[in-house]
Amino acid sequence: MLQHIHITDLSYTPPTAAEPLFTGLSATFSTSWTALLGDNGIGKTTLCRLAAGELKPETGGISPASLRAAWIEQQTDRRPPNLDDFAADWSPETMRLRTLLAIADDWPYRWESLSGGERKKLQVACALAVDPELLIADEPTNHLDAPVRDAVIEALRRFGGIGIVITHDVTVIDRLASHSYLLHRVHTDHGNHTVIDLFEGNWDDISRQLDVRNAARQQQLRQRRQEVRRLTDEQRRRQEKVRQVSAKILRTPDRKDHDACKAKKFARGGLDGGVGRSAGQLAGRIAEARQAAQGISVAAKRYDGDLAVDIEPSSRRELLHLDAQILPFDPADDHATTIVPVNRAMPDGSRLHIETVTDAAGVEIPQLSVGPQDRLAITGANGAGKTTVLTALLRSLDADVPQLVCTQHTPDAETLLRRFDEHAANERQHIIRHFAALNGKPETLLSAADLSAGERRKLMLAMGLVNRPQIMVFDEPTNHLDLSSKQALAALLSQYRGALVIVTHDELLLRTLH
Repeated sequence: MLQHIHITDLSYTPPTAAEPLFTGLSATFSTSWTALLGDNGIGKTTLCRLAAGELKPETGGISPASLRAAWIEQQTDRRPPNLDDFAADWSPETMRLRTLLAIADDWPYRWESLSGGERKKLQVACALAVDPELLIADEPTNHLDAPVRDAVIEALRRFGGIGIVITHDVTVIDRLASHSYLLHRVHTDHGNHTVIDLFEGNWDDISRQLDVRNAARQQQLRQRRQEVRRLTDEQRRRQEKVRQVSAKILRTPDRKDHDACKAKKFARGGLDGGVGRSAGQLAGRIAEARQAAQGISVAAKRYDGDLAVDIEPSSRRELLHLDAQILPFDPADDHATTIVPVNRAMPDGSRLHIETVTDAAGVEIPQLSVGPQDRLAITGANGAGKTTVLTALLRSLDADVPQLVCTQHTPDAETLLRRFDEHAANERQHIIRHFAALNGKPETLLSAADLSAGERRKLMLAMGLVNRPQIMVFDEPTNHLDLSSKQALAALLSQYRGALVIVTHDELLLRTLH
């Protein structure tokens, strides 16, 4: 069995890129799972393709040069390549996978009608069934509810080969990965560079290590730059002193006073020699200090500010209200309490969790009221009725209340950029700052470039914050967001003073808010 994949001093430039994506990168992947972390677009998938032998590096080595690799793709629109083989395979190994992932016998034959979670389970089973030496899982828990996510993680934990999981899910990092590689950009005075760092421990451990390291490097950089300023000021003072002394010495003496002329000549010669040596030594020290500062790398940030919104909570006693009732999943049904069976929404402090039953026709809710500074998290399995409850709540929201509502549906890039352009110039500046604080690239807004799903979601949020909303409502806000963006959003919501209603499976976000 293959034990290790070694990547040594690798350099690679994508065909359409103007500069290298990787330069001198080295890493080792061993049996067990390694989490590959980093911002969207930093090169995680490209690095995996290089490790799998699908791409060739310009320089550097990858050992072994060939291996059996399988992918669990992020999207579920394409059938797994070995789906038909899996359907016909009733070996003990495949039967264990079917049982572990609760895969029904007919699923392989009706791919088009399966839910996203069911497709993901089949993707995982098909990838494991080929017994690869390298298994790459690209965001395997995206859009999954807790039960399906747990089943997927447990199945992946049983893989005995070399596993690389690309993820922004803290639960995956903590429960699956034995260690993590973080791809990130660092900044020196020579520019930004992509580097890879190895971390042990769970996400809290990694986050603490990053904070400590970045703080230390920032302090080193401040000290070095202070030294450069101190030496430069000293150089300026010495030059001014030399100028004053030179002016005094070089005042024209009486030409008949031969002794004075001779003294002037010797004084000027001695001054020039001493000044030259002193200036040269000081210039050398300044050059050394600048070089030391240039050698210190710090996290490359697009924006140094925090994401925040300063609002006054609404003066209304209540912003959202629903009476106790049964909400049907089919809007054509009435709200009669005779709908049986139904899912039940159970309040638990500031969380409303929906318990599911088989073939439910609706969801039964208690009376719900959201005040100007209340927080309500709606949780439950996919299909339990979370969006149904959220939609009903929103119908009770007055339009004149400043609000930010982000649903799972994200408008296309053209529509969002047009809305961005319609804002006043000062508002666009605020939007750009919010967008950058969410780890977005401001240049994509200014160049009319196509926006990814994550960038569209960030722009929706950034534009909504300009209105200083007194209530924010989110349906799965962290979908498509990288870890840095999730942290920025969590920090915003934790200090937000208005009303908040959120539907999410993201445990990190839920922990932050409660």
